[in-house]
Amino acid sequence: MESGPPGKRALYYQDTPAEIRTELWRRVKEALEPLRASGKLGLLHFQFPPWLRCNREGHAHVEHCVDAMAGYRLSVEFRQRGWFEPAQSDSNLAFQRELGVVYTVVEGPQGFDNSVPALWCATHATHALVRLHVRNAASWDIQGASAASDRFNDDYPDSELDGLSAHIKRLAQDVLEVHVVFNNNMQDQGQRNAASLARRLFAPKP
Repeated sequence: MESGPPGKRALYYQDTPAEIRTELWRRVKEALEPLRASGKLGLLHFQFPPWLRCNREGHAHVEHCVDAMAGYRLSVEFRQRGWFEPAQSDSNLAFQRELGVVYTVVEGPQGFDNSVPALWCATHATHALVRLHVRNAASWDIQGASAASDRFNDDYPDSELDGLSAHIKRLAQDVLEVHVVFNNNMQDQGQRNAASLARRLFAPKP
């Protein structure tokens, strides 16, 4: 059986027949329904890959995904720094506000094509999302890793958690809920860092 159009080694979304795309989205919604019906579905997160560029085609694909999941609260994460170049950053955030999606604050090492700056702002009226990847530049873009934890094998020191806590508290002033996810996942790193951050966020005021 052919895996895609002639000359291509992979089957890409844009190359699939319309009926297959429709079925794909139907199955996604079907899988989410138990969470949605029980009231436990928070944000439906779309992390777009580094090859999704900030251009007309990129905008059209994001809009297509949002339309396909109409009725769900979506969060959007871009992993190509072109979306955050000085000439594009404001229009990118405006684009997300127009779509009614939750901008994802991505915190991690800088200087890579697939790393983006953390803009501590909200595009949605009620929700914000923060994803914390630690700042281990040495392992951010390693090749041949056997598991995702190889890339994010590090802890946030107390000084960085102090700074993150301050950013998150300011962000929380603009929305009803801030979802914070730790992506360092070697053993219990994320859990320990999350507990430390929670103590800072919910410590009683002096």
